[in-house]
Amino acid sequence: MNAEPADQIRLLDVQALDVRLSQLAHKRTTLPEHAEIQTLEADLAQLRDLLVAARTEESDTAREQTKAEQDVDQVRQRAARDQKRLDSGAVTSPKDLENLQHEIASLAKRQGDLEDVVLEIMERREAAQERAGELAGRVESVQAKAADATARRDAAVRDLDAETESATK
Repeated sequence: MNAEPADQIRLLDVQALDVRLSQLAHKRTTLPEHAEIQTLEADLAQLRDLLVAARTEESDTAREQTKAEQDVDQVRQRAARDQKRLDSGAVTSPKDLENLQHEIASLAKRQGDLEDVVLEIMERREAAQERAGELAGRVESVQAKAADATARRDAAVRDLDAETESATK
C-alpha cells in the first residue's frame, strides 16, 4: 500500500517541522549565554567570598587599631600622671625620685613602641580598605556583565520560544 503523493509531501512537511522543533529545543538549551552566565555567577561567588574576607579583615584591624590606641592613651595618661607627681615635688626620697624618672622613661619608650604598632595596624587597615573597595568594584562589574548576559539570554529564549510556537501551530 502506497501513500498518496500529497500525503507523502504532508508527512515530509511534518517531519521537517519536527526536526525544526528539535533544533530549536537544542538551540535553547545550548545558548552560549547559559555558559557565560554560569561562569560569571561562579566568578561572582568567588569575588563575594573575597569581599567578605576583605571586609572582615578591615573590621578586625579597625578593632585592633582601637585597642592599640587605647593602650597608647593609657600609657600616655600614666606618664602624664607620673610627670605631674614628679613636677609637684611630692616625691622627696632620692630613690623614689630615681624610680619615678626611670618609670617615666620606660613609659615613653613603651608609648613609642605602641605608637609604632598603631601605625602598622593603620597601614594594614588601609590596605584592607583598598582591597575591599577594589573587590566591591569588581563585584559590581561582574554583576553588570551577568545582568547583560541574562538579558541577552532572555531575549534569545523569547525569540526561540516565539519561533517554536509558530512551528508548533
